[in-house]
Amino acid sequence: MTPLRTVLAATDLSGPARQAARRAAQLARDAGAALHVVHVVELSRLESLRRLLADLPVQMEDTMIGAERGELRALASTLHEELGIAADAQTRSGRVLQALPAHADALDADLIVLGARGAGVLRYVMLG
Repeated sequence: MTPLRTVLAATDLSGPARQAARRAAQLARDAGAALHVVHVVELSRLESLRRLLADLPVQMEDTMIGAERGELRALASTLHEELGIAADAQTRSGRVLQALPAHADALDADLIVLGARGAGVLRYVMLG
């Protein structure tokens, strides 16, 4: 069996995805592997929000993405504090089904971990 060197936890920051990231952290720690957590912001969802709220200020978009980045860093920090493993936290933009495999390839990830259920419908429509 090939040893794990790099584990990628993909998260939409929902409860189930946070649990998956925690499990990924445990696997990485136990295997002595590097842990990376990634959140993909689907810009097409922000476009939908822009159409819904015709005058969505650019600052609001930046604030929303910044908040997601902050949540991701907080998740990485929690994993470090609770499980003793440092995680590289990255936010990507684009379509999840393209950005996630591209990021995994760039890392040469041995394992991708993600939750079986994601964020609620409103959050999905707004942010991906």
